[in-house]
Amino acid sequence: MGLRRAAEIWSALSARPFSAEETAALLPEPDDSATLVEIARLALRSDACATGPYLHAVLDRLPSSLLRELAERAVHRLTSGPNDAAAEILAYVSVHQAESLAAHLPSLWELSPSEGFYFAEWPWRVADESEIARLWERADPDDELRRERALRCLLQTRRPDVLARLSPAEDDLHSVGYTLGGGELRRLHSASPWHLAFPADLLRRWATRNPLRAHQSSWPVASQRDPQALTSGCIDLACPRCRKRLHRLLYLPSVPPDVGVTSRARVEFVWCAECGPYTEVSYVRHDADGAPADLAMTFVVDPPERQPGLEPADEAIPATGVELVRLEQRWWWQDWAISNDRENLHRVGGEPTWIQDPDYPSCPDCADTMIAAGQVNVADLWDFEGMCYLMWCDQCAISGVVYQQT
Repeated sequence: MGLRRAAEIWSALSARPFSAEETAALLPEPDDSATLVEIARLALRSDACATGPYLHAVLDRLPSSLLRELAERAVHRLTSGPNDAAAEILAYVSVHQAESLAAHLPSLWELSPSEGFYFAEWPWRVADESEIARLWERADPDDELRRERALRCLLQTRRPDVLARLSPAEDDLHSVGYTLGGGELRRLHSASPWHLAFPADLLRRWATRNPLRAHQSSWPVASQRDPQALTSGCIDLACPRCRKRLHRLLYLPSVPPDVGVTSRARVEFVWCAECGPYTEVSYVRHDADGAPADLAMTFVVDPPERQPGLEPADEAIPATGVELVRLEQRWWWQDWAISNDRENLHRVGGEPTWIQDPDYPSCPDCADTMIAAGQVNVADLWDFEGMCYLMWCDQCAISGVVYQQT
């Protein structure tokens, strides 16, 4: 029954492009993993040139054990020639379960399935000593293209000993979450994030906008009995430019110990929803209790003049209690483009899911590179787009909000 149903679904999906709504209505639920994995196998056996939004949604619903099997099948399929589904599966797995690719790195070097894409070297995050040794051997100065590719793979190992030997530029270090200060490498984010869990009614409302979120395991449901944090709503502090109240991105009454915020027991990240999208970074000084004290902004362009009326933050969801949840390791590393609005990208700690190039600002007081303390997907808070990345200088108790959009 599962094989026949998978064939019917695959036949429909491969016949024409499907919207997210149509895909969600057609795909089996996560407990039907036999049908789901067969859909992915059929895609691998096909020569179709496009997989649409469905394949990553299929992978979202599969357990980690089946992702490993599909990764092996994808590598094997590529030995017979290019295949879009195999490349899509490997891109997804390189984010969410890179350890499944560790044994296949020599083959992936030869096959180069994602050549030219920004995620082409991500599988080498799990390179072991022998693979790292091979990469150094491939960094032959007589073959510039081969050398540059090997160096990019070595950079993605994110190992301090490898990075020290590479001596990369600061922008390259930022791309893998490090900075160099005083001759020492310093990590710019924690290893594992906490995801925000939202109330069930809010998750259902968001799932009507993108139904592929409905069976996505990165969206835990908050119990609401004891909220651990607060998002959205306004605070009683005005923007110095437009004089409108600042919008709360995230209030942490008790900061988790592994985030890198140690000089304050609690902290509240805010920005101006009216002016913030036009800034390079919005800086906020925090008082001894972690509350915002004043705001300073560096503008990329001057914001347009607005007519009196509703503040953008007034159109946001109301102040909402959320919980911090440590999800399975599969969701510790995420990518904005691969998530495609399906995944929960509201995080405390962890590596940012950059929309554009990594952008770790310098503290306006001490000039040290600020760490990433979290991020909030503002597209979920009100009718807008983009991501607010929450930065922090622990020494100076200054936060920074970096806004990016497509």
